[in-house]
Amino acid sequence: MEFSIDKKEQYVVLTAQGGILDATSSAALEKQVVQLYSQEKYINYILDLDQVTQLSEEGIALIRKINTLCQRESGIFVTVSTEDDVLDALDQARIEDMVSLLTLEEAIDAIFMNELENEFLGDEVDEDHGFESIDGED
Repeated sequence: MEFSIDKKEQYVVLTAQGGILDATSSAALEKQVVQLYSQEKYINYILDLDQVTQLSEEGIALIRKINTLCQRESGIFVTVSTEDDVLDALDQARIEDMVSLLTLEEAIDAIFMNELENEFLGDEVDEDHGFESIDGED
């Protein structure tokens, strides 16, 4: 399976070009994500699975890994698909806090909402100077 990579300033869209996300294609995709993260510091990813018909166990494991990486870095990982079998597999995998949406536009909006939330939370910590009040109340 081939993947196209569309890098934007705040996120990367990885588009699977059809078929099954199996062990071989998962390994290739993982290599791309590792490179994007380690060399270019991307922490927000959209995986467009609209042309994918099925996810293997390795594909689910990779999605879980990418999701964990993004959460650890205060980023977000979003899958996009309208394929029932793919949506069912993602639902059955019960990946914690994973975002799965139906359109690329919704996924892009989710990226920007996450960025705004991170900025807002960062501003709150700055205002509190990172400390609780002396009596333990905020």
